[in-house]
Amino acid sequence: MADSADFEKEKWRADLEIRQREISLKERDQDNRDAEIQLKREEQASAKWRSPLVVAIFAAAAAATGNAVVATISGYDQRQLESSKHTAEIALENSKAESTRILEMIKTGDTEKAASNLEFLLKSGLVAEQDRVKKLEEFLAKRAPGAGPSLPAAAPRFAFEPTDVLTHPLQATLQKLLDEYVAYLDRIEFPKTDKRVTIKVDKLSMANAYYSSSDNTILIDHRLVDDPVVALREYSLHVLASRAAPPRQGRYGQYDAIESGMADYLACTFLNNPKVGELAAKVSDAKAPYIRTLLNERKFSEFKIINELAFPSVGPEIWGGAFWEIRTRLSREVADPIFVTAWLTMVWPTDETLRASAFVEALLSSARARKLSEPNVELIRSIMSMREFPVSK
Repeated sequence: MADSADFEKEKWRADLEIRQREISLKERDQDNRDAEIQLKREEQASAKWRSPLVVAIFAAAAAATGNAVVATISGYDQRQLESSKHTAEIALENSKAESTRILEMIKTGDTEKAASNLEFLLKSGLVAEQDRVKKLEEFLAKRAPGAGPSLPAAAPRFAFEPTDVLTHPLQATLQKLLDEYVAYLDRIEFPKTDKRVTIKVDKLSMANAYYSSSDNTILIDHRLVDDPVVALREYSLHVLASRAAPPRQGRYGQYDAIESGMADYLACTFLNNPKVGELAAKVSDAKAPYIRTLLNERKFSEFKIINELAFPSVGPEIWGGAFWEIRTRLSREVADPIFVTAWLTMVWPTDETLRASAFVEALLSSARARKLSEPNVELIRSIMSMREFPVSK
């Protein structure tokens, strides 16, 4: 019995050891499996970042970031370049303006007056460039009396004849108006005329104003002198007359209508007002609030029905209306030089019946000479055609 009990104990111990070993092996096997699973998880996680799609996305993102950085740097550099260019342009314009100012100040014909003018420029701060200021100060400090530069005084383009009604304030007002107008004519490249015109404001038998080419005189009734378009229109006729007129073939013709329409237009475009003679209309008790208006739809065919008495008023309104519409559609800056070029280059036919069509062609040729785009040239042609002017096809 004792041997049997010992055997059973040994067998139980052996079974227990075997089970413990099995459990240990299972635990080790489970640990290995857990390790394999963890390794696979890590490999899968790493594989996601190495996939072609992810790589492509990261490459695109990197490229976009690089492009954005490059664009930002390029934009900054471009802005810096534009800013530097703008600053340089302003500096150049200011330098030109100062040089022009100095030249104008020494156009006195008198060295002492020129020196006094230069001192005024320095004291008033109208010369600001430091190097130029320094040189002018040195020149004035070392200048001997009577020495120094002086240019001939610019010849005036008009003069006033003294009359009882031309007061000093009135003359000053007219002087300023005409000076500004002359500067505008220069800007749109109307050449200077060698002949100086004399302006006389006086008491006339009727409220009227006219230009006499025979003695280069503008006569203005004192009742019209406050109407700015009056003096400007008559001065325009003086300027336009610097070009040789064609021979007349009757009392009134197309040359007269075009010249008068151009005089109206030049005065009105400067004043930015299409109405001619608003004050003159009040003085003469006219039914309309103006003598003429360029803001109209008048057609060239009306020349066939107007009488000789109406021609001087209606003729310029027909042509001036076409000019004003072209200005409205293209802008003053574009249109005005075209009209000037057309007038200056115009070769007037001897045949009166051909002068209107010739001037229309001169307008189109001038537009092309001024580098106007072909659609805008065709716009001018269309305006003239719609107003029934003779336009070649």
